Amino acid sequence: MKKIISFLSVFAFASVMALTAHAAGKEVKLSGEGQCAKCSLGIADKCQNVLVVEKDGKKTNYFLVGDKSKSFHKNLCQGVHKTKVEGSCAEKDGKLEVDVTAIELVK
Repeated sequence: MKKIISFLSVFAFASVMALTAHAAGKEVKLSGEGQCAKCSLGIADKCQNVLVVEKDGKKTNYFLVGDKSKSFHKNLCQGVHKTKVEGSCAEKDGKLEVDVTAIELVK
């Protein structure tokens, strides 16, 4: 009986953690123009990758965060390049942020 209760407790905890992680962000695959928020767009005080996606004539800025995004910044600073991004998207402080799991230039 004690083992069953322990198992159910662990299972319940894992389920709650999985649901919380899923609610925190939606997995997305996006393509658009990769740019620097400071140098190209002039919308930030510090350099940060932004993916500008145009859909139905409306442009949406996705701020890219995470280690993969930071290490990729040299490819986007001071220029505009077609870029593909995968990651978890969530709204934070009124901005759409993507926690990048994969990023590459479109050739």
